[in-house]
Amino acid sequence: MKELSIREIQLQSLDIMKDIHEFCVSNNIKYTLAYGSMLGAIRHKGFIPWDDDIDVMMPRKDWERFSREFVSKRGYHLLSAYDKDNYMIFTRVYDNQNTIVTYPAPTSKIENLGVWVDVLPIDGIPSDITKVPYQRLCLLLRNTVNRRISMLQKAPLLKRIKRTIKSILYRLPNIHSSIVLFHKIARKYDFGTTEKCSNLCCRDALDSGKMEVLYTSDFSSSILMPFEDTSLFVASGYDRILKMTYGDYMQLPPVEKQIVRHSFASYYKKEI
Repeated sequence: MKELSIREIQLQSLDIMKDIHEFCVSNNIKYTLAYGSMLGAIRHKGFIPWDDDIDVMMPRKDWERFSREFVSKRGYHLLSAYDKDNYMIFTRVYDNQNTIVTYPAPTSKIENLGVWVDVLPIDGIPSDITKVPYQRLCLLLRNTVNRRISMLQKAPLLKRIKRTIKSILYRLPNIHSSIVLFHKIARKYDFGTTEKCSNLCCRDALDSGKMEVLYTSDFSSSILMPFEDTSLFVASGYDRILKMTYGDYMQLPPVEKQIVRHSFASYYKKEI
């Protein structure tokens, strides 16, 4: 199989994003580009040159609708956070016709998961997050999912102690039930009813032990921004969002930090 270049990955994920955009516009579902994709739209009018995926955020109710109702016009597939085959705590739209992606750890039971776009919920959070166990519970559940996935990754190499591994696995909470509980906790405060909000699925934030905190008003509306050869929605409060996430976001990072962050390989399923 031929490995995709970073530009080929970008163009494939952009086609998926166009599909998502068309569906959201047709069904009045709100979304905004997020993280590096939002930064790319503002600073580069498209992808950050060394970025290899697209992230999208939606208010919880829109995300729930999207996760139930999305139908692709271009032959892509939805892997909902609530799908029992999914090991991720967010929703993903992926291509399995043209590409295949190999990961260091499994992300689902589905084989041949290809290039994707990740779709993440935004939830309301209380102004004082120390008053509720959000951060601790989200981190605990996230780590539970990660431990279970790690064991699934190692199991094929440990056939001689298969029974021991199975015993350990059955004592850990099921991945699917952990994800369902995660979202039950996350939706406690309706988006739009609190001053602050967060993407509680944010892996970087949870791994650092700090909760991402954003302002709900920054997501009150969205504006179409040029992105490569199309236009996509970005939250109107993008300036504060990006400053809180990246600091002086218009300043390029040093060359040594202009690198791909993810550890996976993408291939065409057929020779072209």
